[in-house]
Amino acid sequence: RANLYWETWKQLKLDFVEWESLFVTSLRDAMVQLSSLSTPPSFDMDESCPWFIQTELVRDCYEALTYQIRHLVENAATVQKHLAGKKENKSTLKDVALAWRGVLAFVSPLLNGHLFEILQNAPSSPLFSSPAHHAFRRFVEECAKSVITATWMYEPLVSFTANEGRGLLEDVSRLISISHECLAASQKGRLSEEQLMAERMKDEVSSGVRGASTSMTSARDSYSDDEKKEIIQLECALASTKCRMDLENTVCDVDGDKLFSTDSLAAVARKASLAATKTHQPIGDLKVSSSLALTSRAQFGVPYLQALSAWSGMYLTPWPFCTIGQARTILRNARDSITAAGKAWGRPTNSKIEQIFLHTAEADLEGGLVGGFVIEAERLYKRVLDLLAEDDVSVEGYAATMLKTHCLLGLGKLYLYDAERLSEAEAFARNALDILSSVDPTQRNCIDSQSICFYPWNNSALNKMSHSSHMCMSRQLVAEACIRSSRYDDAKLFLSDAVKDLPGNFDAAFALASFHLRMMFDSDADSCENNDALARTLLLKAAKMDTTRSGPFALLGVWYESQNDEARAKGCYQKALAIDPSHPVAGRGLKRILSLDELQPFCERATKQNSP
Repeated sequence: RANLYWETWKQLKLDFVEWESLFVTSLRDAMVQLSSLSTPPSFDMDESCPWFIQTELVRDCYEALTYQIRHLVENAATVQKHLAGKKENKSTLKDVALAWRGVLAFVSPLLNGHLFEILQNAPSSPLFSSPAHHAFRRFVEECAKSVITATWMYEPLVSFTANEGRGLLEDVSRLISISHECLAASQKGRLSEEQLMAERMKDEVSSGVRGASTSMTSARDSYSDDEKKEIIQLECALASTKCRMDLENTVCDVDGDKLFSTDSLAAVARKASLAATKTHQPIGDLKVSSSLALTSRAQFGVPYLQALSAWSGMYLTPWPFCTIGQARTILRNARDSITAAGKAWGRPTNSKIEQIFLHTAEADLEGGLVGGFVIEAERLYKRVLDLLAEDDVSVEGYAATMLKTHCLLGLGKLYLYDAERLSEAEAFARNALDILSSVDPTQRNCIDSQSICFYPWNNSALNKMSHSSHMCMSRQLVAEACIRSSRYDDAKLFLSDAVKDLPGNFDAAFALASFHLRMMFDSDADSCENNDALARTLLLKAAKMDTTRSGPFALLGVWYESQNDEARAKGCYQKALAIDPSHPVAGRGLKRILSLDELQPFCERATKQNSP
């Protein structure tokens, strides 16, 4: 069959004029036109779903289209695997790209014209749960899965075909959105069907027709291997679209401007972290082989997309909800997924853009999370800078600028606490600040011109968020270097500007508050006035920004202790230790205030519970 696909593809390519000439499209076009036809007057129909779906002829057409789409995907995969064994060059990569673009070109009218209309006009119909409409449900799932597979397989090839199929690729975002709606509706329908099956089994038990085992697990045990494969592929495809849609859904409209909030982005990172670290279990307790689960996740790029969302390093503090062990596991799964996609589907495994993102994410975890290897982080940051400097790298413009500044800031953080390299740290931070000041975050000539996957720069609002986040981070680094070299006036200026760059950023607000508290106790800070009241105000503001962070409460305890208000100091220290039982500032503060007997419970709790 693979040989037949390959020979057929070579003939099709010889006759290629445009996308539509690659495949027979008459049945597809007829189905698209059905959506616009009114109901025949004499047609006796169920009004909960479109009239044409209720005809046996159209159900047969759905079956035929399902197989046609499946064969198109298999054809593209065959071309990709056949050429994967050959030496990669621009010609072979263009052939593979052409095959996957052909899949997208065939399915696009079905999603945009046919299925979109059905979903809009009959969103709550029994289309996806009724056994009478199984052919339609399989057709919907195949359309959606083919789009997600094609976009993921095509991802490493975009930079080689940037000027070909441009209009088709620009439509991918809408196709993925519709695919997500289709898959979510199909999953809901499958679950409803399972519940009905379980209820029917209970009725059979009560009437003595069936034995006592009536759980939904028993119903799943009756699934064939093909049905189990359909279910796990549905779950993996839905997880892939969810990574993309969760980020898009965080956009809010404020006075006509599209904006992201830090809280909504953090929620996306949290959900991705949870999804990436838990065991893959499609629809409850369905048992499938580990190899099927791995290849299905690889088919849709799920671990890689989840890794990007869990990392979120281009617009949040990297790995905000992961320990170093969890982050390493997530990255390992992402790399394994890319390798598995190469083995099973022939997908290129040497995409430089994917290497750059994974190296950067790994450098952030090794350099920023507790227990990381600083030397490894330094090596990875420098490796990414070298990759960005290569002529053939598929990243340019604004995207390359942001990645470069991110690595410069990463190196600056690593060197900041080394007295011998403090000047280097400040130089890296100032270099990043100069670069960021010279670019416009609203540019569109960035990575989205070369990529159809899930990257921060696909959205202009997120561009601004990423730019502001890095501006804020660079100013904080310069300020910290100024503090360490006793240039307090410069530090205050940079920290104040950092808060202006990103008003809702906790780290910037807390850094400024900590600075003013420090100035209260620094005998050399004669030029800093009114630090007492300002430090308290800023610490209270930081504490309100994020009540899950222990730092502001611990430093508020220090402030109240300095004012001889031991009752409030004690309350703040205890609040900090309730969040982080091992917080050193809060622990030492309570040691100064409490007796040993009173302190003992806090010490015991600190030994039994890890810091967050």
